[in-house]
Amino acid sequence: MSVLIPRPIPKAGTPSAVISLLNSFTGVAAACGGFLYDNSVMLTGGILVGAAGTLLTVLMCKAMNRSLTNVLIGSFGGNAAAGGGSAATGSQGAYKEISISDAAVCMSYANKVIIVPGYGLAVAQAQHVCHELEKLLDINPNDDIIVNDLYTSMQFTAAKYNTVNFKSPENNLIEVTVKGAVEYPGTYTLNDDSSVEDLYQLVGGFKNQAFLEGVILTRQLIRERQIKSMQTAKEELNAALLSINKEEENLEYANIMQALSVNIDPENLGRLAGDFSPKSSTSLNTILYDGDILVVPKVSNSVNVFGEVLNPLSFEYTKNLTVKSAIMQAGGYKQFSDKKRVYVIRANGLVKTANLTIFKRNIQLRPGDTIVIPRKIPNNSAILAVSSFTQILSDLAFSAAALDNLNSN
Repeated sequence: MSVLIPRPIPKAGTPSAVISLLNSFTGVAAACGGFLYDNSVMLTGGILVGAAGTLLTVLMCKAMNRSLTNVLIGSFGGNAAAGGGSAATGSQGAYKEISISDAAVCMSYANKVIIVPGYGLAVAQAQHVCHELEKLLDINPNDDIIVNDLYTSMQFTAAKYNTVNFKSPENNLIEVTVKGAVEYPGTYTLNDDSSVEDLYQLVGGFKNQAFLEGVILTRQLIRERQIKSMQTAKEELNAALLSINKEEENLEYANIMQALSVNIDPENLGRLAGDFSPKSSTSLNTILYDGDILVVPKVSNSVNVFGEVLNPLSFEYTKNLTVKSAIMQAGGYKQFSDKKRVYVIRANGLVKTANLTIFKRNIQLRPGDTIVIPRKIPNNSAILAVSSFTQILSDLAFSAAALDNLNSN
C-alpha cells in the first residue's frame, strides 16, 4: 500500500496527506494486534496513533480544499479535471501558466492581488519570498523609505513607485565677497561659524588708503527686509495720496508726499551697521552669512549734507567741524526743514541724533559722516496719517545715499 497508493499522485500534489493516512493505518494495525493478543498497551497506542493520523489527514484535505477520494484516485486515468477540489460540484474556472515577467506586469496594473497559499508553496519553502512580495505590493507611493547608510555599502531593491535620492550632509560652508582696499579681494569660502575677524586673516592685509572706520558689511536678508518695507510704504503712501488729491486744499501737501517718494537703488541697501575695524568687538563677534559682501572703502575726507538745506553737497572735512557749521556751509535750512530731527549717519552706519538745541552740546563730525535734515511734516490730519510711511522712505533714501557716497571713495 505504501508503494501503490502514493505512486499515481504527482510531485506537486499532496503526498503528506497520504503519508498521514498510511500512518493512521499503522495505528489501526497496532490496535488490531493488541486486541488479538489481549495486549492493552498495543491496543491503546494503536488507537491513539490511528485516531491522530486520521484526524490529521482529514484536516490536511480540508485545508487544501480537496476530498480524500480526490487525493487518492484523482489522478488515475490522466483526468486533469479531476485534480481540482470538488470537481463534481461545479466548474472551478480556467488557469493559464505565465512567465515571471508576465506575472510582474499583471500585478503592477492590478487594483487588488489575492495570494492563496498551497502545498506547492510549502514544499518550495517560498513563504518568505511570498511575504516579501506582499510587502512590495503594499507600498504606498506617498510613503518615504529612508535608508541611513553609506552609499558604498547600502543594499536596497527599488520597487514600483520608489524614487531613490542620495542626500549628502548639510553643507557647512559659506561664500563671502570682499571688495575694496585689501591686498587680495575676491570671494572666499569659510566655515559657517566664521566671524568678520576670521575673514580679515585671509585677505592678506589692508592697503595704506583703507578706511577701516567705514568698513561696509551688507547682507541679503537685511536688503530684502528693507525692500519689502519700502514697497509697503510706497503702496500705503500712494493709496493715501489718491484720497488727498481729491481734496483741493490738500493738493500742496499731496505734492510734498510725492516728492518724498524717491527711487532707491537696492544695491545701496542691506547694510549691517557697526564698527567692523580690525580687532574690534563687533568684528570679533559678528558671524558671517552666506552671500555677505564686505567692502573696505578708501579713506574719506569729506562730509555730506542731505535733506532740507539750500545746497545739499559734499565738502572737505576740516578739524573741529560741527553739525551746525556744516549746515551753514550748505546754505542753511529750507523753509520746511525739521531742525529737531536732524541726525548724523556715521561712516560705520550708526546713527547719532544731533538735536541742535541750546541745552545740548554740538556734535563733532568725523570724516565720512553724513548729516541728514528731514522735512517737517505739516500739522494736518491727512498728512499725519501717512507720516510714518514717508519717514521710512526718507530714512532709507538718506541711508542709501550715505552708503553710495562711501562706496564711491
